[in-house]
Amino acid sequence: MSMNELGIKDLKRFAESRNINAVRLETALMRLTKDFIKKGKKIEVIL
Repeated sequence: MSMNELGIKDLKRFAESRNINAVRLETALMRLTKDFIKKGKKIEVIL
């Protein structure tokens, strides 16, 4: 999964627009991706 697949062009700006810490968002996305890849699942994103 990439940020482009999520519709995120600028992680920092995306996080700021949603009042989320950019580092925590990036960490959460990395963990989510790792977990889904490990389980062989596809990710459906609804923003």
